Amino acid sequence: MNKLCELNDIPQGKAIVVSNEASSYVVYRSYKGVHVYLNRCPHLQVPLNTDSAQLLDDSGSLLQCDKHGALFVVDSGRCVSGPCEGKRLTQVAIHLDESNTLYLT
Repeated sequence: MNKLCELNDIPQGKAIVVSNEASSYVVYRSYKGVHVYLNRCPHLQVPLNTDSAQLLDDSGSLLQCDKHGALFVVDSGRCVSGPCEGKRLTQVAIHLDESNTLYLT
């Protein structure tokens, strides 16, 4: 397993970008849990954003691609608006250990 980040690195209700030697990931933390997606929009196969501060839309409830404004449900990665509507972000399997460290599985 490859370490991704610490749970405390992700504010509740926020998303961050985490990169390692293999790829870039969008990590979203809600009260329901943590969701991790490849940082790649299904429309143009480009990163949603490289800036964690701009990953969510103005309402703070949807992930947003800064290239063309596509919006994605944070809990499922499903695109609900934009040129890739109906497609999904690629979800990544994770493991949270007892010390609150997230690992890619």
